[in-house]
Amino acid sequence: MKAFFRNYIKESLASAFFVVCFVCSFLSCSNDYCKEPMDTSMEVLFATRRDTSGVSLQSLKVTDRKRNLLLLEDTLSCSSVRLPLAAFDTISEFRMDFYRSGVPYSKVLVVKHKNTEEFVSAECGCRITSKIDTVYMNNAYHGDSIVVRNKFVLGRFDERNVKIYWNFD
Repeated sequence: MKAFFRNYIKESLASAFFVVCFVCSFLSCSNDYCKEPMDTSMEVLFATRRDTSGVSLQSLKVTDRKRNLLLLEDTLSCSSVRLPLAAFDTISEFRMDFYRSGVPYSKVLVVKHKNTEEFVSAECGCRITSKIDTVYMNNAYHGDSIVVRNKFVLGRFDERNVKIYWNFD
């Protein structure tokens, strides 16, 4: 009888160990972080002093000046845009060409930021998050202003990081 209980306990412990190892290996491979974007893109909203809820820009064209890369060429009106921050640099520059009431505008948006690498997992790799330090326009008109609403850029689509108030008056 003693041998029976000893074998039963050994088999039970072996089975429990197998189940625990299986569950742990299954949980370690499923990572919800991989479903989120791994790059850092900040959201920029457009407004005017009169219309603070939002204003549409026509034919917006956005170019990354450092990489000479066309990011967006939109023939429709848009009131916000997502801009990818440089992953291995602390300054990102974007040239924005657009029309407002038939008048062409060209602005250069400069974003100074600090990047942080986070190791997520072996399957996902590293994720880069950024913290915005300063945002300004090189060729701003008198009255144009920028408000940083959320300094932390995590790459999620519900962030509203920067709001630009244009002076079209």
